[in-house]
Amino acid sequence: MRTYTKFYSADKDDKPPILLVHGAGEHLDRYLWVVNKWNEAGFSVLGGDLPGYGRSEGKKGHIDHFDDYIQAIDSWYEELRKYSNHRPFLFGHSLGGLVVARFMEERRREVTGVILSSPCFALAMEVPSWKGWIAKALNKIYPSLVLSAGIKPHYVSRNKEITEKYRMDPLVTKGASVRWYTELVSTMEANYEQLSLFPQVSLLIHQAGSDYVVSAQKVRQWFESVPLKDKTYRDWPELYHEILNEPEREEVIAEMIKWMIMHTNKLSSE
Repeated sequence: MRTYTKFYSADKDDKPPILLVHGAGEHLDRYLWVVNKWNEAGFSVLGGDLPGYGRSEGKKGHIDHFDDYIQAIDSWYEELRKYSNHRPFLFGHSLGGLVVARFMEERRREVTGVILSSPCFALAMEVPSWKGWIAKALNKIYPSLVLSAGIKPHYVSRNKEITEKYRMDPLVTKGASVRWYTELVSTMEANYEQLSLFPQVSLLIHQAGSDYVVSAQKVRQWFESVPLKDKTYRDWPELYHEILNEPEREEVIAEMIKWMIMHTNKLSSE
């Protein structure tokens, strides 16, 4: 499946590049200001639209298997290595955070570090059991049926300008298929069951404390359980799900870049 990708080059190739993976319903262009910040700090960036999102191929809001995402990230990783010999940083927000985590658990690629922003390791709202039964039934007879994802613009950010752009953005996908949902649930479960497979790499998680989309408690639980020597958890108590679109986003990206530079310098001294 063809996916849309774009490479944003920094002035010099003396730092590890970044592979950027967006969240559910999103597309790469929603991260352009973040890309500019990374470029200004000397980090090149390659990102793309996941299958079924933005300008990539596939039915909007639908996947046959979660591995479709893993395959896409693997191809992006190979594409990025053509631009730079440095081991990249992997960045994933929300759904992208889950994709990156499973990518590392399954593919175990060489990276300088992994950065996760409000990763979708569990949903904030518990889905009633009867809805789960319906989803299982529909998954057998009509798996590509797309329903409303139920994510309201005001759930993701306190920034009204951002939420209005989100609501009006023609590239934002506001639905999700039955198969997408069942694949998400099974993958979130596998992420917990197989967290011991996560390789020994540097990990940074920035989690929104007032998250109406993913469960901050479950993200913290996963973080505390993953057996890594170098891991950092940063909680933002007042921030909503999209921490890089919140009024405090300059502070958030500054902390991320500080961590990245520290680990870049650490790598060069080894």
